[in-house]
Amino acid sequence: MSRADASTVPRRFDPFAESLVAAPWDAYRRLREEEPIHWSPELRAWVLTRMTDIQAVLADDRFDAVRTAEILAEVGRRAGRDYRPLIRFLDAALFFKVGADHGRDRRTLATVMNQIRLSALERTAAEIARDLAAPIGDSGIVDAVALFADPFPQRMMASILGIPASDVPRLGALLGELTLVFDPAALATYDRVNRQTIEALALLERRIVESPAGSGLRLIHDGAAGSGQEKREQAAATALFAYRVGAETTIGLIGALVHQLAAQAGLRERLLEDPQRIDRLVAEMLRLESNVQRVGRIATAPATIGGVAIGRGDRLLLLLGAANRDPAHFPGPDAIDLDVHRAADLAFGQGKHFCLGASLARMEGRVAVEAMLALPPIALAGAPQWFRGRTIRRLTALPIRTAR
Repeated sequence: MSRADASTVPRRFDPFAESLVAAPWDAYRRLREEEPIHWSPELRAWVLTRMTDIQAVLADDRFDAVRTAEILAEVGRRAGRDYRPLIRFLDAALFFKVGADHGRDRRTLATVMNQIRLSALERTAAEIARDLAAPIGDSGIVDAVALFADPFPQRMMASILGIPASDVPRLGALLGELTLVFDPAALATYDRVNRQTIEALALLERRIVESPAGSGLRLIHDGAAGSGQEKREQAAATALFAYRVGAETTIGLIGALVHQLAAQAGLRERLLEDPQRIDRLVAEMLRLESNVQRVGRIATAPATIGGVAIGRGDRLLLLLGAANRDPAHFPGPDAIDLDVHRAADLAFGQGKHFCLGASLARMEGRVAVEAMLALPPIALAGAPQWFRGRTIRRLTALPIRTAR
């Protein structure tokens, strides 16, 4: 099938549907069953849903990351807006980098992430998790996201980068909407997030100047290109990406884990009976929730994927959340299975864009569950609320209470 053929197929998928925020799974399933490689006229892109097709694209050097910063720059030019601070952040995001820039910044961030052994980070994580979880057992109804899932990964990233813990509440308030710009958004959203990004970048520039040699912030600064103010600005943007995106997806993971502990009868007892199941629960929630739901690619040369001719310059939207529930790859794909080891999923991507923080996120997920299991049993106390983006999936509120 070619793009011309696809244009005659009835519309089967709305990439902007409100239903994709809270529960995209039925839409993914229908598209995967009826038209697994779908031409979206709204996006002017191919939408892929099957695991084998998405893996093929991620492993193929003919497909590059889409430069979201260039798209936003064009939006700004047409609207007469100055989005340069927000563009600096997007330019620094490894998600969207290609070529030498991607390799250089990935090496820098790998150095930062690996400067402290995971075993040492686990001790820090356990202390933070216990501190944050303690009030849950003594309170009435609490928001598990605000109290636990949101600050935990942020405090971890602050510790790794050398950002004062006292900055975490302010950065959290400034950056809570930042990843909305991974999706097409209204100008009012871009305007608001751009203002918040200006303040966050200024704060990180100050912290870089103050940071000692050997700190994560200093390592990022030393690895940045340029000199003087330009170097500090680039380093602040890279640090902003590492801090927020390093925390954002783990916020989603931890929120999902607490949600399951509160909602699933008998899950707590099964985990206490066999603590090895905790790692399997973390793996299953990474697969089922897929905190990064979609990524974009652009074809630099003609290719054929799943029998579909992809032209040079064609854009592709890879629905990782659909692939991670593909029944051809995962038997019983919509259920948690704690008794088998699943095949590899795409929760952290694949290939040269595989997430640098995968091991850290898995560890934080396990530590979070252990901290919750040390408390009295919990139950849901209200409806969960979801982040408004389509690319990043996470809870923004989760009311819980101690179970009676």
